[in-house]
Amino acid sequence: LKERIVVETEYWLAVVPYWAIWPFETLLMPKLHIKGLTDLTEIQTTDLALILKKLTTKYDNLFETSFPYSMGFHFAPFNQDENEHWQLHAHFYP
Repeated sequence: LKERIVVETEYWLAVVPYWAIWPFETLLMPKLHIKGLTDLTEIQTTDLALILKKLTTKYDNLFETSFPYSMGFHFAPFNQDENEHWQLHAHFYP
């Protein structure tokens, strides 16, 4: 797993998933079980901003330009009581 880690912070991890289809595709996920963005604490939100900055900087440095990307967050539906198994995560596709 270590060789798949792109960036890591105290609360977040960005990895290249083993099922990656696109070049440079990454998966961003919290280290704790969190169902949605509204469940994040203030420190987890601040740490999310930090890892997003680190990850996008890695892309920019890799391509030597301010590189465009597509990012999407996936989280539990709003009837969260029925969706305890859901895990917040995001996909990056440069």
